[in-house]
Amino acid sequence: MPQFQRPSPEDVAMQKLLTAVTELSKEVKDLREEFRQYVHSCKCGQTDSVGLASLEPLELPLQTMEALDRAEETLQNGPNRQKMTARPAIIGGTTLEVRVRRMMANLLTNELASGLNWAGKKQGKEQAKQKRPFKDLAHIYVW
Repeated sequence: MPQFQRPSPEDVAMQKLLTAVTELSKEVKDLREEFRQYVHSCKCGQTDSVGLASLEPLELPLQTMEALDRAEETLQNGPNRQKMTARPAIIGGTTLEVRVRRMMANLLTNELASGLNWAGKKQGKEQAKQKRPFKDLAHIYVW
């Protein structure tokens, strides 16, 4: 008759860890599904199928300096600013840097962003290379 061998403490710890990871994975999957249902029920972030695009005062991402100027003008209206504040607020990310990058990508195209910098300093001696100062925008960075 073979003797029963007790598992080592390392084996017991590993089994507990695997059990915990399995349970956490299931919880994450359940939470993702709950979130999907929530987003679907409130239509958060869905602009085409539910007509939210018509409710939003701006078409994002902004693509040109002219669109940026129009956005500045549109966001002077308090209710418009409040509507537009909700959009970047639902964008997530694992770190602050990731969240900011995702928000900026949803607000501005790369082409438009390349024409801006914080202070509007020249990149060279040519006036043509002057970038528009992001800090002077009255309402865009309030998002």
